[in-house]
Amino acid sequence: MAAPGAAGFIGGRILGGIGTYAQITAVSWYVFHITGDPRALGILTSLSLAASVAASPIGGLLANRYPLQGVAAGAQIIQAVICLAAGLWAQTTNLPLAALYVLFVLLAGVSSLGSTSLAQVLPDSVPRALRPHAIADSGAAYGVARVVGPVVGGALVLLSGLGVVILFNAASFLVFAAVIMRMPIRRGEIREGQVLASKEGFWAQVSRGVRTPVATVVLAGLVVFYLLVDPVQSQLAAIAARESPNPLMVSLFMSALACGSVIVNPLLRRAQSRGAGPVRILLAGCLGSAVPLALLGATEQVWLAVLLLVVIGMCMEVVFTAGSATMQLVVSAGSRSAMLAVLFATITAAAAVGSYLLGVAMYHAGVSTALIVGAAAALGASLAVVWFAWRVKALTPGLATRGDSDRVR
Repeated sequence: MAAPGAAGFIGGRILGGIGTYAQITAVSWYVFHITGDPRALGILTSLSLAASVAASPIGGLLANRYPLQGVAAGAQIIQAVICLAAGLWAQTTNLPLAALYVLFVLLAGVSSLGSTSLAQVLPDSVPRALRPHAIADSGAAYGVARVVGPVVGGALVLLSGLGVVILFNAASFLVFAAVIMRMPIRRGEIREGQVLASKEGFWAQVSRGVRTPVATVVLAGLVVFYLLVDPVQSQLAAIAARESPNPLMVSLFMSALACGSVIVNPLLRRAQSRGAGPVRILLAGCLGSAVPLALLGATEQVWLAVLLLVVIGMCMEVVFTAGSATMQLVVSAGSRSAMLAVLFATITAAAAVGSYLLGVAMYHAGVSTALIVGAAAALGASLAVVWFAWRVKALTPGLATRGDSDRVR
């Protein structure tokens, strides 16, 4: 059962997530359908990720200076207006590629403006003792939305066209905005590390954080993964087109990737509860993704491709979760927020570059060859990070809890 006050938010987040992933699926299929060019898919993802990185600092400032609900709900409403305009346009004519690029850039930028505030709405709306449960319930619900959304998007674009999918997403934004405005925000609490962080500048916090060897290992592992493995999700429409031009094939592949994230979460929690070090878990995820990625490039069997995407999705969740957890454990409270900001900016930038490069590689070498070569590069780079982690003794059990997390300089 959801924590009191959280049920409405979780329901709105499910609907919003379904709308978002329905649109991502439909637009990805449509872009590859009209261009047949994986570079177009890579550019679509790279532009949206770049917009997200650029807008994130502003989102942090908005969250600090204005009411959380107003910023979070306002971002949802603006995205709804953008989708409403694009959806109505798509109902009258075929949207040009440039318009879809602009659509994704605007949505990603506005989403980032409100993301910091949105992340605080649920925790600040429930009692402190219930926050872990509420956040876990919200994460699980969003995982369900990631599985269901692609199916909805594929079915709607097949039956009714792209415009209907975008309009559906607009409606989901409006519903979520209404839910956010009704949340009972609890004010006046100071978060851990906030006072410490205010005593020094952002880059001073980052400089102190990166001097932690484990933090360097984490950042290196994340760069490798998000540069060479994560971009596969930007090219699922191109991969699916090897088997069928039907948008439901793209839906199947995207849902399979999301299923992996949902499946692995309880296994990941069990591994962590048994004392498995987060650095080891992260590096296992990096290494474990190479083989299924190579096999995905080699196979022509739909059932095997779906199974491999589930495994890759599991690795994605493992790497992100372990990376975030490690950074919070090994970095001091005064540097934690800054280092997490650097972490998210780093992986987003790496994914943006990787998505474009994978699209170029697929265009010149073919989908299968690009995936196999990318898997080989990911394996080699991951082994290099493992070697570096061994050299700096980052693989020592318990190290992640012995950093400078409680020391203030």
